Amino acid sequence: MKVDEGERGTLVQNTDSDSAERAFLRDLLTQSFLLGILTWSSTPVTYAVAWFMQPEFAYAFILLKACVVGYWEQQILQQIVCWLQQSPGDNMPHWRRALHTGDLGLFAKLAAWLSFIPDLLEAIDPDLDVLNAANSRTSLREESAFADQWADYPLISKLGFFYTFNGFIFACLIYQVAWFVSGYLDAIKEVDRWPNSKAEQPSRQRSGFLNDYHGLMDVAGLLVVASALRKLQGAEDVIPINRGRSFITRIFPESVLSCWFTVSLLSLAILNSNWSNVFSAQFSTATSLLSITRGLYGIPALLKWHWSQSDKARNLCRLWMYSCISAFVFLSTVAVTVSNVGIWRCQSHVFQLTSFACDAKAG
Repeated sequence: MKVDEGERGTLVQNTDSDSAERAFLRDLLTQSFLLGILTWSSTPVTYAVAWFMQPEFAYAFILLKACVVGYWEQQILQQIVCWLQQSPGDNMPHWRRALHTGDLGLFAKLAAWLSFIPDLLEAIDPDLDVLNAANSRTSLREESAFADQWADYPLISKLGFFYTFNGFIFACLIYQVAWFVSGYLDAIKEVDRWPNSKAEQPSRQRSGFLNDYHGLMDVAGLLVVASALRKLQGAEDVIPINRGRSFITRIFPESVLSCWFTVSLLSLAILNSNWSNVFSAQFSTATSLLSITRGLYGIPALLKWHWSQSDKARNLCRLWMYSCISAFVFLSTVAVTVSNVGIWRCQSHVFQLTSFACDAKAG
């Protein structure tokens, strides 16, 4: 079949455009991966600063990290917006509408910046956890109170608060970094499947990329970019917006490991009259509960989608997995909240969840 010069020129132009889009997306993923590694690698620094220096230095470092991460996320988001603005008018207009890429007024920009604050708290939540882990050594004089709290779990009570809490925190970090690297490799594979100019189902292919990309950012706690990517995924309307990967890697460990022992630290810090530790433990518990609540919010839609696809074995397994884990996380969150309130209401500041009563001996 003979191809005239006009068609040949259009074909070359489309091929060049497809290659440029894939190169841009790979570069975007590389920047996102490096930012995620920065957020993880800074947490041991937070631990060291809290261990060897005054708590004020650790808080200053966490604030500096939040500013750097927020700025870098804004740069990544701006690149996505510029890419969409420079695309031809008929190329993904639903993406531009989803991100409101037009000029914003002053108040709209201010509201947008304020809306980023809860998202930035997720980026520094691991730092708050390791800050509490480092601070926990100052509460060892009340180690008996921890043994009383966990008397029904002999292994944990015998290990002691410091080794248990620190061990779980760093085990969580290693677990999350492993998932983050795996998510990056999955997203790179999706770039190779990015639809070309003649793709028959471009929306499904774009949705697959967005699902892996925002999952990657979610695992790293980079919710400023992840929230924007979820809006784009919603515009495609193929795979439902979900935080499934974050739920497995961040929300589940938050409720099972970090949040439980942070509440124990709160009790020990009050008994030890260490109000700096009291503040950091209570603030960390609040941010963890916020993260868990936001994660649970998107689970019903995810379960509904897996139920609709339950004729496939993979989706049926995911349906049961998410159902069981979300039920466990919900019950754990209720228990943590009750324990947190009980610690403040008890005169002894030691609350026994199993007996649902204060521990008079600790007073």
